[in-house]
Amino acid sequence: MHNRAYALAFLIVILMGCSGAYLALRLILGDGSPASGPAWTPLSPLSNIEAVPVTPIQNAASPTRRPTPTPLVIITPAIPTATPILLTPAPSATPMETPAAPTTATTETVAAPAATPNADFGFVVRGPITHTKVGGDCPGDSIRGRVTDRQGNPLAGVRLWLLDEYGNEAFAVSKREQVDLGKYDFPLFGPPRTFYLVVLDSSGHPDSPRVEIIHKRSPNEDANCHYVNWQRTR
Repeated sequence: MHNRAYALAFLIVILMGCSGAYLALRLILGDGSPASGPAWTPLSPLSNIEAVPVTPIQNAASPTRRPTPTPLVIITPAIPTATPILLTPAPSATPMETPAAPTTATTETVAAPAATPNADFGFVVRGPITHTKVGGDCPGDSIRGRVTDRQGNPLAGVRLWLLDEYGNEAFAVSKREQVDLGKYDFPLFGPPRTFYLVVLDSSGHPDSPRVEIIHKRSPNEDANCHYVNWQRTR
């Protein structure tokens, strides 16, 4: 019973939907008679359409051409050649450095401090000058000795001057330390040569006889150390 009612209702809904669709289509398209809308007029054939002439553009300006780029030439300035700077080496601070070898067979020697036998010197050589090889109190090539007063006591602060035949010079002062009181030493470097030794006074003038010391030459070619002791006379 219920199934028949449902089927009838469904049929009614379909009919109502179809009727609504038909009416809507009539309203949109009309009823289909000639009087229901404007008459349809066919289009004119293409042959009857007047052609509109196209006027070509005369004297059209040609497009502007870009100028050909000119390559940029870079001129490199000439770099002047640097002039080397010649540096003159400073003279050696060590007075007893190896002297330059003479360029000629004849060598001009430097005058040693003048010795005046009759002058009244403040210091004189005490005892003989001795020459020994390395060992004992001789650590290496050197001129060394001790300075004393008139009584033979070690004297400190006495200045001595050493000069070689090439003009190299050195200075030493007798020592104040208790273990080496009154002693002095000149380390020697370089080839065999002759040295001259004097004691200077407080003004820097020679105050002793000049002592000549031959180093590594006959008769002292085998000696390393040369000992010269000085004693005050006044």
